[in-house]
Amino acid sequence: MSAKYASRYEAVFLCTHPKGPKMSQSAAAKYMRKSKAFVQKWIQRYKLAKNVDDLPQRGSIGKVDEKDEKRIVNLFSRNPALTLRQGQAKLKSKGLDISYEAIRTHLRAHDLKWRNTMKKPLLTEKHVTKRLAWAHENIAEDFNNVIFTDECSKWARCILTRAWSTSANRLVSGP
Repeated sequence: MSAKYASRYEAVFLCTHPKGPKMSQSAAAKYMRKSKAFVQKWIQRYKLAKNVDDLPQRGSIGKVDEKDEKRIVNLFSRNPALTLRQGQAKLKSKGLDISYEAIRTHLRAHDLKWRNTMKKPLLTEKHVTKRLAWAHENIAEDFNNVIFTDECSKWARCILTRAWSTSANRLVSGP
């Protein structure tokens, strides 16, 4: 049983169960360190439905159809650096007035999350084969008199540090 159900049943037990201590709602709320409204709500729900489950179809009714959901996902897939508020403004200019929390919900449903980009690209198969070929060519070389350097370019600004991406397709920042 999850913690939320346990505390709901505890409130019902403390106040109404025949083998319970029959506490008042205020005393039960104080004992549980919950609000009196919490205790009242779940006792009333138990009296009506004989359980403490959430009511079906809770929450607001989604006002986004499949076509609009595709528009949202495509917008953020094409512009991964777009913030939620910028995306909300663009969608509003196209006639879709939706909260940025709802946008986030739809993006997460498609596994798009605001993730850190990779700092450098991973080696591709082409890179691996080239490195292996170089190693085979130079296996007999004497590297005692060779100094290796790492050529790394430095940029004044990082182009993209966070972006909307899927777990399978992480974006790479900068060169």
